[in-house]
Amino acid sequence: MPYELLLFVHVACAIAWVGSVFAAQGIAWGLLRSKDVAGAIRFAQSADVLGKVLGPIVALLLIAGILLVEKIGIGYTTPWVVIGLSAYAASIAVGGVLASRANKRAETLVTEHGTDSPLVAAAVRRVWTLASIDLVILTVAVWAMTWKPGV
Repeated sequence: MPYELLLFVHVACAIAWVGSVFAAQGIAWGLLRSKDVAGAIRFAQSADVLGKVLGPIVALLLIAGILLVEKIGIGYTTPWVVIGLSAYAASIAVGGVLASRANKRAETLVTEHGTDSPLVAAAVRRVWTLASIDLVILTVAVWAMTWKPGV
């Protein structure tokens, strides 16, 4: 596969992933600032669907990235590759696992206590705090891929 095609796929997938997380964050924090907990919960439920759509994109990003490393022969100990792979794993852990679990917990609390409960509001804030951490992680990955420390 040509280098240019692999690079295009890798960058396009990164744009979709980071852009989606960034847009979701903006919407969620707007809802939370307006104290629209019910709206934030509905949005979090919709964002769960977004995660399912992004799954294949995120997998393709990793595959294209690995193929790029192999194609240019730089090795997996190059600092910017290590940062990128570490950010990928951290984003999956924080955004894919922890935020997803926190979202399920918030949904359970809504069922038990209703949307006006302070417990629900705190749980929803936790979901979006984890998503914010994920966005920072993804930003570090973008930085590493563009600045390429160690080169």
